[in-house]
Amino acid sequence: MIKSLLFRRAYHGQRQVCRIMHSCGNYSKAAIGAMGLERSFEQGYRSSSSRQLSTSSRQKKALVLGSSGALGSAVSRHLSQNLNMKVLGADVAEELPTELTDEWNLDGFIRLKENADLPELTTDLINGVHNYLQEIDTDGLDPRTGNDLSGLDCIVVASGGWEGDPPLVPRDKQSMLPDEQGAFLTEAAQSYTESVMRMRKMNLDPVIAAGFVAQHMCCDVNPLVVVMGAMAALSPTPGMVGYGLAKSSTHHLVKTLGVMNGNTLESKVMRGRGMDAQPPHLFPFITVVGILPTTIDTPSNRRAMPTGNFDQWTKPQSIALEIGSWVESPALRPHSGSLVRVYASPDGEGSVFELVY
Repeated sequence: MIKSLLFRRAYHGQRQVCRIMHSCGNYSKAAIGAMGLERSFEQGYRSSSSRQLSTSSRQKKALVLGSSGALGSAVSRHLSQNLNMKVLGADVAEELPTELTDEWNLDGFIRLKENADLPELTTDLINGVHNYLQEIDTDGLDPRTGNDLSGLDCIVVASGGWEGDPPLVPRDKQSMLPDEQGAFLTEAAQSYTESVMRMRKMNLDPVIAAGFVAQHMCCDVNPLVVVMGAMAALSPTPGMVGYGLAKSSTHHLVKTLGVMNGNTLESKVMRGRGMDAQPPHLFPFITVVGILPTTIDTPSNRRAMPTGNFDQWTKPQSIALEIGSWVESPALRPHSGSLVRVYASPDGEGSVFELVY
């Protein structure tokens, strides 16, 4: 339904160009207003519920999961160097790629266990964030508004990975002896389910953990949560069931957390039906957005697909720039619960961000 409101922004080098497409279909002005969206010719669609607070003087804080990877390090570096934010990294790998440590460093780092289950991951992550916020000199309450400024302003989940399904059971298994069939099917079943579990651990578990952290460790002033989805998971994913399940579940979680801020059209509809979409412990002005790339231009993807058209891949810096614009200017964010497609600009320069939900 919100799919018919297209928010588009393109990056050409360091120059940002906004393109807003109006295709509201049967939506009336009242319906658009109910979504918490209003038209601004200079800024596109902006949230009508964003609060104007005098917080520009304080140093904002971000948590980046997957901070050691190509995308996570690009986001961390942009937030730290260009937006002057305190950045707390979290990853199973080393703190930063060696080639970056001479240029800048994270303000803090949470080393996560590689094979941790979801409860352990969530516990380690929230305890790490809690300890970090206790150690640094954070802002307390805003004396003018009473808002708590001590928490995180931004959480970015840049971690993830891809794996295809293991080979299917051959059609000629009937030619095997019964014992051979049983052994083969047991091995195939284990391989299949382990592949699905690995994709869940890589792609979905960090988002679930980050969603929990967001509900308890964010500040009161326009906090932002951004996670990586996948365009592929908007359609059936034969040959990569585990990946598709994990990413489509990620999309569902983005929509659900987005509704829980209480300001979206869906949450208003739910309240109209007598359903409470906003738990009291989740901040009402949080924005949760999913970014859906097709292929990100990273060293690992180039190694896996050496014959790919790299010019059509999304550069990590483009994603970092877009996230940075949402951190700096809440009015530029799409509505909470959005899924935003990103793809290379047709002219070969930069990337385009387009609202698909």
